[in-house]
Amino acid sequence: MRALTYVAPEVYQERVMATLDPSGEFWKIRHRVTYEFEIQRETGSLDVLFEPPDLPQQKIHRHHLMSDPKRSAAQSRVDDWGNKRLSWRISDPFQQISLEAETTVELVSTLAGSSVHERPSAAFTAAPPETTAKSSSFWAWSARYLPDHNVDERAIEALTRGFKRDFAYDPSATAVGTPLKDIFANCRGACQDFARLACAVLQARDTPARYVTGYALPSSNAAVVELHAWFEAWLPEKGWQSYDPVLPHARHIVLAYAPSQADAPIISGSCEGPPSRQRLTSRIFMEGHPIPMPLVESEQA
Repeated sequence: MRALTYVAPEVYQERVMATLDPSGEFWKIRHRVTYEFEIQRETGSLDVLFEPPDLPQQKIHRHHLMSDPKRSAAQSRVDDWGNKRLSWRISDPFQQISLEAETTVELVSTLAGSSVHERPSAAFTAAPPETTAKSSSFWAWSARYLPDHNVDERAIEALTRGFKRDFAYDPSATAVGTPLKDIFANCRGACQDFARLACAVLQARDTPARYVTGYALPSSNAAVVELHAWFEAWLPEKGWQSYDPVLPHARHIVLAYAPSQADAPIISGSCEGPPSRQRLTSRIFMEGHPIPMPLVESEQA
């Protein structure tokens, strides 16, 4: 892992802050994930998505991922949706994996929506089969808010409000990969469930939609937060527009885009060894401008 060296405030100001617009809005994100295994693993592989993209509304000034065990032969790539992924193998036995990503993001004032109005690829209208039949309960529910064709901005806003009316927010009710039919039947779920369902019913009506993972800005300048999810829909005259059923007035930092949640997992991988239970812990801490004096890495991992 990288050696960490304290940099004096005046040196930090000279090296880093001089490159930033003092009137800008900056957020420092520390995203930590730990996997603990009951039985030692022999080897493993990881594929992770921790680096936010540069976008018109956000600029990435610094990103670093620390890992334990140490990375070996790491390879970076950009996936089909433009997300930056990093993959590597763990060659030695281990019983715990620790990952910590530290990112400094500048938020830029910009008009809502994308500037590219070319219709997205067919992947963004590839709805789950169970949502496409007009006889389905998915279609019947979403028909309260959406027309069968030519969905407009007003209809999508109505759909977004409909989640608060028709569903209970309950993070304990679902897990990653819970089938849409179970979310719908129980009328309970969390941000990722509502984003998945919104994408599905829009895609079923041939309206391009994408699932967005990232961070909702906290109300204070320093806070522990959870990873958040919302959705975007593409409109011919406006491009991609953002909608958040859980936090409708929140401002966001985008981590990843994809046609569905399954297309952009934050962490995926495998390991070799006897069957073993594992425990996952995650902690995300966000600090707003002014950014505190950091520990600065002095060596490359």
